[in-house]
Amino acid sequence: MKLIRIYEDKFDDFANEVQKTFQLAVKNETNENVISKDEIFSSLNHKNARVFYIYQNDIKIGGVCLLIDDKNQINSLDLFYIFEKYHGKGYGFRAWEIIEKTFYKTRVWTTATPYFEIRNIYFYVNKCGFKIVKLTNTSNKFHNKKHLEWFFEFEKVMK
Repeated sequence: MKLIRIYEDKFDDFANEVQKTFQLAVKNETNENVISKDEIFSSLNHKNARVFYIYQNDIKIGGVCLLIDDKNQINSLDLFYIFEKYHGKGYGFRAWEIIEKTFYKTRVWTTATPYFEIRNIYFYVNKCGFKIVKLTNTSNKFHNKKHLEWFFEFEKVMK
């Protein structure tokens, strides 16, 4: 498995993949996009963004946008997706291991996921070693859809 860095010319494709993959979480809840292109591009164009496609045996299986702060090394897993047909095969965890090895200077990782995304909560806590640190109402930060306002925030303190 490997991470392949991508740049602005691939951001629109990345954003479409994020929307399609994230939509799976709420397919019975709404027909609206879970995350807007503006929200995605806010992450992709962040000054600390590092954006990658994730490949397994030369097949693209997902992508990740990380916000890497080279000064304080408190870094964020901002957008992370694995295509649905590769779910449940351990690829997400292997990708996370590569991310940790690649950014080995990280002191603290942060991320967030909607409160109803049990699959993500299980993954971050039980597989990757994150701790839930906060339950936040993000209606003004992300969207104004009632079922998407509550997020769990996670941290992983590295040794």
